[in-house]
Amino acid sequence: MMSRFNRQRRALGLPALNSLRIQLILWIALPVAVSLLAISMAEIQGHEQAMTQMVQQQANLVARSLGVLIDGHIDQRQGLLLQLASEYGSATGARPETEARFAAGLTLIGPKSDPSAAQPEWAASEAVLALANEVQSSRVPGLATVYDDASQGWLLVQAVPILGAGDNSLVLAGAEPVSGLITEHLIASLDPSLIDEVRLTTTDGALLFAQPEDTTSVAARSVDPSHDGHGLARWVTGQTTVLPTGWQVTVVKDWRDLVPPVLTFGNTALVVVIVATILSLLSAYFGLRNIVWPLQKLDQAVAQVGWGNYSAIQQPVGGVSEIEELRLALARMTEQVRQYQQELQSYIGAMTLGQEEERRRLARDLHDATVQDLIALNQRVEMVERELTRDPQRATTRLQELRPQITAIIDGLRRQIHALRPLYLEDLGFIPALEMLVRDIGQRHQLATAFRVTGDEDTQPSLPVQISAFRIAQEALQNVVKHAHATQVDVSLCLDDSHLTLRIADNGSGFAVPSRPNYLAQEGHFGLLGMKERAQLHSGALQIESQAGLGTTVSVRFPLDEPATPLALITQPTAQLQQ
Repeated sequence: MMSRFNRQRRALGLPALNSLRIQLILWIALPVAVSLLAISMAEIQGHEQAMTQMVQQQANLVARSLGVLIDGHIDQRQGLLLQLASEYGSATGARPETEARFAAGLTLIGPKSDPSAAQPEWAASEAVLALANEVQSSRVPGLATVYDDASQGWLLVQAVPILGAGDNSLVLAGAEPVSGLITEHLIASLDPSLIDEVRLTTTDGALLFAQPEDTTSVAARSVDPSHDGHGLARWVTGQTTVLPTGWQVTVVKDWRDLVPPVLTFGNTALVVVIVATILSLLSAYFGLRNIVWPLQKLDQAVAQVGWGNYSAIQQPVGGVSEIEELRLALARMTEQVRQYQQELQSYIGAMTLGQEEERRRLARDLHDATVQDLIALNQRVEMVERELTRDPQRATTRLQELRPQITAIIDGLRRQIHALRPLYLEDLGFIPALEMLVRDIGQRHQLATAFRVTGDEDTQPSLPVQISAFRIAQEALQNVVKHAHATQVDVSLCLDDSHLTLRIADNGSGFAVPSRPNYLAQEGHFGLLGMKERAQLHSGALQIESQAGLGTTVSVRFPLDEPATPLALITQPTAQLQQ
């Protein structure tokens, strides 16, 4: 299934999940998004707290307003009772017909009350009788809250003393349902949108009135308010006390009604924050595992390569695909460096072997030619010495015969010295020395040679560049003599303002040029490898063109503005390579 997904992803041109771009998005963009989300949620929560405080203030204001209205209604009823009591006293015992003004009834309480008059049930309650006694004794109006079994509801009973007509033992009491105190008209006089529930309770917690009448939900909310999962209660309550009765007026409001849903910080948003935080942590972990840790492993592997442990870079480090591609690239570079070091070692070995061979050849030539010629010369000198006294004429003839032999010895020594060091560069200059080299090779090995110079012949390259170019030409001509079986060699030199270009072309058998420079040592072309090293030493470029049966062309190009390299580094290439 995963391979099918990868094929579909590649078909659509989508990046891999372990690519650096995706990891950077997960590692950087996701934490930033989570941070912004957390900041937004904090702002929303602050907004909610501000809204809660505002609704709390409004609920307190509404509760106080309701308390004031209820208090005013109670005062109004008390004033009405006082008016009725004064009318009753002035009427000399006549009972006024004003019961309709009190919904639960109006009655006289006292020892001189009319026993034939029907009294409501609430008048016989202990609380009302205690209230009547208190009013009779104090001659001050009073009130009480009683529960009426007949109406199954709470009543507010108010009592005032009757003064006048010499009757001070009677109390006029009126009652009305508590639910009649808070009417829809009363609530409408306030802002109904700020009221979800209204509760009226006694000082001991008994519920006198509730709107709506679902007392179960009201009680549940008052005991255990609903929360949205973030610490803010859904229901805001405002309370006040009605002083004459001690009642508690409670106004309940759901503050979320005043907040747009998009700004509500609920359980879903909290879950989103938690999930986003977990994803951010996972993203950071995967970023460390797929980017930081693999890069650290790669750094350690590269450090081990620096100490010669080339196999360390071959071990996969994991992580994103770009890091693996980097490791593979470093592994290829390490392999090239290792091969290059092997080539240098092979080249150094070949140079050392060549030096030893050159020394043996020089020793052999000196021993077989020069030393033998000197021995023969010494013998002839002895013969001349013996004949000087016996036959001076013959001695003179033999001395004359020694001159060509001495000249031949001198020429041989010059050739050997010239092979060791191109003294003509210092004596004659670069172009004449190169021309003499070409002519000498042609004469000694019966080759048709041609030497051409183009450009400004007055241009003088630095001495290190001259020596390297001369040695490259010398090595190329030696290869022609030893391997090419050529009959003709053309050497051309081009000098311009910025470059020196040397070209050696022959019509020999040719060979297959290695496709890569690092194959030169593997195939034993140490002479060509030496040419390449000399060219690179002066920031030059070596080009070899050859095909079987079509001859070989060696071209080298040196920049003339290359800073001069000390001569010792050029004349001792083996020591330089070993460094």
